[in-house]
Amino acid sequence: MGLRRNPTGERSTMLLLNLDMATRKAFFQNSRFFANFDQDILDELERESSLKKYAAGETILVEGDPCGGLYNLISGSVKLFKLSPSGRELIITV
Repeated sequence: MGLRRNPTGERSTMLLLNLDMATRKAFFQNSRFFANFDQDILDELERESSLKKYAAGETILVEGDPCGGLYNLISGSVKLFKLSPSGRELIITV
């Protein structure tokens, strides 16, 4: 299974390549996913988080590779797919 930035989606421009602490704090506080996390955990996520920008069509993760962290999509879209035995991409979701 793979996760790739969607090449057909509109390219988004990241205005902040290095998120400052206030921006990171706002991201976690306004996220539905993190809404019920304890403040101690949110504080640690804010300190440890970083922004990585991917180009359209760039592979983010490949099935079987170790995952070095938690990925949160700030803007853009990704395509989740699995390769068939013949090598054809079977799209799971975009």
